[in-house]
Amino acid sequence: MRIKLARAKKEPDPLPVAVSTRKEQKQVEERMAIGANVVYEAIRRGGDEELNRPATALAWSGLAAGLSMSFIA
Repeated sequence: MRIKLARAKKEPDPLPVAVSTRKEQKQVEERMAIGANVVYEAIRRGGDEELNRPATALAWSGLAAGLSMSFIA
């Protein structure tokens, strides 16, 4: 007895595509294929880089963020 496997139908994009070349389309598809562990590692490394900044740089960044939020609220 043969079993037929149902193939997943590719859903059409609901919005118009903003890429114009095949190379750009391939880059979009590759970016969509990354796993959660890759995203986690990229964010973790970015956080480590920020924490390795000098304390004065972090203080100025915090002050700037606080001031910008106080102007919004």
